[in-house]
Amino acid sequence: MVHLALAFLLGILCVHRSFFVFFGIIFLAADFAVLYTLHWNKMVICLFVCILALSFAGGALRAGWVNARWDGIQGYMEKQDELIFEGKLYKKEVKNERTIYYLKHVRTADGSIGRIVYYPNEEEVMIGAWIHAKGTVLAMHTAENEGGFDEQAYYRSLGIAAKIAEEERYRADEPAVSVGEGLYRLRERMRQVYERSLYGEEAGLLAMMAIGSRTAVDDSAKELFSEAGLSHIFAISGLHISIVGMGIFLLLRKRGCPTGVSAMISIAAVLLYAQMVGASVSTVRAVGMFVVLLLANLSGQAYDSLSALALMAVTVLAENPLAAGQASFVFSFGAVAGLVLIASPAAKIYEKYCELKWEQTHRKGKGCRWRIRIHERLLSALIWGAALQMATIPLAAYYFYMVPVYVLFLNLVLLPCMGILLGLGLVGGLAGCVLPRVGAALLFPCHFLLYYYEWMATMSLKLPFARWTVGKPAVWRIIIYYMILYFLVYLVRQWSERIQEEHRQAARRVSGRIAHQRVRLGGRKRMVQTVLVCGSLLLFLQWRSRQFEVVMLSVGQGDGIFVDSGLGERYFIDGGSTSQEALGKYTLLPFLRCRGIGRMDVWFLTHTDLDHISGFMELLESGYRVQTLVLAESIEQTAKYEEILQLCKKYNVDIKYTKPKEKVVCEGGLLRKRTLAWECLAPEVPPQFSGPNENSLVLHLRYWEGEQAGKGTFDGIFTGDIGEEQERAILDGQYGKRLAELGRRQELELLKSAHHGSNGSNCAEWLAALQPQLTIISAGKNNRYGHPGKEAVARMEELDLAYLCTIECGEIQIRWTKGRMRVQGCKLK
Repeated sequence: MVHLALAFLLGILCVHRSFFVFFGIIFLAADFAVLYTLHWNKMVICLFVCILALSFAGGALRAGWVNARWDGIQGYMEKQDELIFEGKLYKKEVKNERTIYYLKHVRTADGSIGRIVYYPNEEEVMIGAWIHAKGTVLAMHTAENEGGFDEQAYYRSLGIAAKIAEEERYRADEPAVSVGEGLYRLRERMRQVYERSLYGEEAGLLAMMAIGSRTAVDDSAKELFSEAGLSHIFAISGLHISIVGMGIFLLLRKRGCPTGVSAMISIAAVLLYAQMVGASVSTVRAVGMFVVLLLANLSGQAYDSLSALALMAVTVLAENPLAAGQASFVFSFGAVAGLVLIASPAAKIYEKYCELKWEQTHRKGKGCRWRIRIHERLLSALIWGAALQMATIPLAAYYFYMVPVYVLFLNLVLLPCMGILLGLGLVGGLAGCVLPRVGAALLFPCHFLLYYYEWMATMSLKLPFARWTVGKPAVWRIIIYYMILYFLVYLVRQWSERIQEEHRQAARRVSGRIAHQRVRLGGRKRMVQTVLVCGSLLLFLQWRSRQFEVVMLSVGQGDGIFVDSGLGERYFIDGGSTSQEALGKYTLLPFLRCRGIGRMDVWFLTHTDLDHISGFMELLESGYRVQTLVLAESIEQTAKYEEILQLCKKYNVDIKYTKPKEKVVCEGGLLRKRTLAWECLAPEVPPQFSGPNENSLVLHLRYWEGEQAGKGTFDGIFTGDIGEEQERAILDGQYGKRLAELGRRQELELLKSAHHGSNGSNCAEWLAALQPQLTIISAGKNNRYGHPGKEAVARMEELDLAYLCTIECGEIQIRWTKGRMRVQGCKLK
């Protein structure tokens, strides 16, 4: 079952990324080689390999068919502004005080489109009702920057084709009886019980933990647990299902109910509970494994958790192959696989080592047997947690780009309380629906437990090095990481079996008792070696080759430019927007974390307009570390300037002021010297012009390899929001001849268009003198300023200058390799 599931999954992944074909072939070949060593009948081996190949092909065909269908639906939806449809309501949620419907079996006049998210205007209808309506198709946003949230990909992985806002509802055919509606109302009543019995955000946290309701959860509390690495406690998974299912099963068995009847009742209970909490991927996986467990017990068969996990993986992926890209699917199945294959074997090996060590120092007589001691039990739990952490770190890095360092210790002290918290939450919520005082009494201890959870999460984030910014590792690195990690566990298991065998062979009888010769266990040496290998694996996961690169982020109406020196130092220019809210939280921080950048070395602010500083200020307030802020010496000292000074003082950011002729130089390189230099071109001191835009900091960036700059040097000009008058002044000033020489030789690779490509900047003399190979423009879609200006663009086209704008391209990446510039846009990949 496990081999079939792996083959099916590889078949699905091959459709999404072609390099998985290589891993699929290796998997089939390795399986054949391993089976051949078992000395099975050759016909059986060939039959098994054929079944694996069919499973691989089945996954690929299923994924290909679903992808083709979804591409057709997506193309159809992109052409629709309004849609008349009918569909069955299967789920309701309340978000931001607004009810959201989820419809399935949605049909239009042109055919079926599957599932949609529906935003109603009228009164609520029952779950199970068929809704006939007309609505406006809402756009689904795609990721325009690295690390950004891709709404379209997220909904696609859930099997949801579109978001539609209701314009007119023709009718709703409601069923006479709706189990789903009854469960939804029960969940809402339990949520209200929590709100009456608990304080502030505690009600929302308990509702999310126990019944999967995110209606009243506080965003700051949710972010706190996510930053601390405890977001998994909100997922309705194995612990919840075991408390509900096994609790009911054991209670019925103690009351004398037959095993079969008890099992059927508990299975029905967990199915209803899963429907009530939303039936996410992790819930479906946990329910399926619980059902397999009970059926195995009823039939007298052994239960194998890995086989049950594989069965549920095939079940989920056969229904929706696109779920393979869901974070919830990867974490749910990956965590359980890591638990079974890595964490549990590691803990058992240590316990066996403790037993052998005890037997070598004690005589094994009648009535004397080994029992694990308290400190050994604690160390075993620590090894178990560390091994599980090693198994989940690549997943956390791939989806969240960072790993909380102290989550291992948090899990050790918090997870034992989860059963009590969930049990009291579920029983208290149900009791409170009938007997409010009884429910309040049962929920009273939850207040202290939730406060304890919040306090521990807060304290963990205040410790030094609380978060390790790993960055998003490449998929091939993750695959190699897991191969080495599993091989390491295999080697440790082989070592354990070897010393056990040596221990057994060394036993002999002396005076009727069993004595043992001393067998050198070598446990400490093996542990040191294992820790060193694990540390090397973590470094391998984070390590990435650095190269010189300039990235203009898509920040809407604003500017944000990142420069990687390739020598270890990173720079940022501006970082603000007037069209995107929380730019630092949703754009800048995800980008930097995705790149594995936990600190910015130098941050340049060209001037203090909001569209250049808002994200920078948000990052400082969020605790992101910036070592040095560079400002123009003649910067306009506005109210925002004073606010920036206060923030820098609060968060220990050094401030340096620059003026023309001053440089910031970074040098390095192991095999060949590499140099990156920043030079200030404007404004002058004292300033020649007045106004924030007019006194924008203008920078000249040069990067070269070798002892001196020359052929193969990268040159870039970053202009802030200067206008035509300032551009002409720079050309007429002390740098005019040098810039004109660069333009004459066409050696200026990059120009950042001034003032978002406005008509009042980018004058013909400036563009003709510089002759840049590429001009990049940062502007927001449908901005009220009309950026980029038609006249400015026309001037670029008249001079036959290449230009790119973030409106069409999203994030723009400029890489410099072997003296050549390579350009890539996020939307053009």
